[in-house]
Amino acid sequence: MRSLYISETCVEKATDEQLQFVLELLAEEIKRREENKVKRAIKRANFPAYKTFNGYEFKTVKLPTIHSREELESLDFVAMKKNLVLYDPVGLGKTHMAIATGIAACQKGYKTKFFTVTGLVLELMEAKNNNVLET
Repeated sequence: MRSLYISETCVEKATDEQLQFVLELLAEEIKRREENKVKRAIKRANFPAYKTFNGYEFKTVKLPTIHSREELESLDFVAMKKNLVLYDPVGLGKTHMAIATGIAACQKGYKTKFFTVTGLVLELMEAKNNNVLET
């Protein structure tokens, strides 16, 4: 949480109880704003559903040796600028993993966008045809 700045006037004129109340009020407002920021980021990412790593069955997915489960959940690979490509037969949890990773990224403040391969190819083809690429 960010540190709160209280004006000199408040410190000089307010009682301890009043200062405590103002600090709690400001802390609640900061928390609410941070929660709303994450909600907006998740909405902008365009996930088809809300999925997290809670209850995710890692047994069905083979992770490459360069990625551990902990690295995936903590998003350390993003900071290390490593790629994550998910591929496997249908029904093994790739989409769940992608969404859970994206949700975690939004919660950590990363700009995130969800695409299916088909959706991305169609969007890129349309951008090419119109000579425009959205960012």
